[in-house]
Amino acid sequence: MIKKSYNEKKYSTRNPVKRYLLNMFYKKILRVIYEINPKNILDVGCGEGYMSERIFKQFPDSHITGIDINSEAIKIAKSRCSDVRFQVEDIYAIPFDTNSFDLVICSEVLEHIKDPSIALNEISRVSSKRVLLTVPHEPWFWLLNLLSLNHLYTFGNVPDHINHWTVKKFSNFICSKLNIVEVKTSLPWIIAHGENKKNTDDKYPK
Repeated sequence: MIKKSYNEKKYSTRNPVKRYLLNMFYKKILRVIYEINPKNILDVGCGEGYMSERIFKQFPDSHITGIDINSEAIKIAKSRCSDVRFQVEDIYAIPFDTNSFDLVICSEVLEHIKDPSIALNEISRVSSKRVLLTVPHEPWFWLLNLLSLNHLYTFGNVPDHINHWTVKKFSNFICSKLNIVEVKTSLPWIIAHGENKKNTDDKYPK
């Protein structure tokens, strides 16, 4: 039997509570995207393409590119949604020109990486307008794992989550690169979106 990845387990869960929370999470993300109305979208850390596929179904006229460092995940993503362009790339060196995308999405990635500041710099660099970020909302993410008897030996923490944020800490982290438009929660996640700070500073010089 082929072992499922964390994403595959999450998105294929039959647990009704988890499915409800996941659906609410998606609804809030899609609502933000609808307000932005982007034509060119980059999904950074797209994994097996679940987010990219969902976005394409709702916004079929948008051009969507998904990138991930994991070549096996990209193979699965390509088989999942042929209408999205998927390629293996590094979040620390995104191979696109500055201001290439109307919207750059990075969902449930920053908690996994050693230097999220470098990643955020690259994410904001390739965005001409907006950036949409999601991360687990602590301590609620831990608590829900404990309640569902997951990761008990690490007290509810997913072992490869090396960065942990409250709403305040995450807002403080992203404001160095983004003018924050909104930060909200969708249990057990934080959803934040903002404008590229350099672009807005150029638009409205002091």
